[in-house]
Amino acid sequence: MIRKSKGLLATVIMGLVSFLFVIADYLALHDIWHNREPSLSGEWSIVSLSFVPFLLFHTLFAICVVVPYFNAQKCNRNGNAEKPKEP
Repeated sequence: MIRKSKGLLATVIMGLVSFLFVIADYLALHDIWHNREPSLSGEWSIVSLSFVPFLLFHTLFAICVVVPYFNAQKCNRNGNAEKPKEP
């Protein structure tokens, strides 16, 4: 159970980090589009660097949320899951 909660916490944290990178991407691409600075290498580095947290977030989400969900669905379909106790 601790491993599950750590994975979910890591997924939430990476989700927040990637959301911050979405905002940074928007600002950088806005500057690139309007050509506001003579050198746009900083903006392009932000855009290329933001790919890493996006990839990590989607990978963690797939491992910690999607795979366990489909495994639980498979167990329920096969009848391997415990039946809830009736009061």
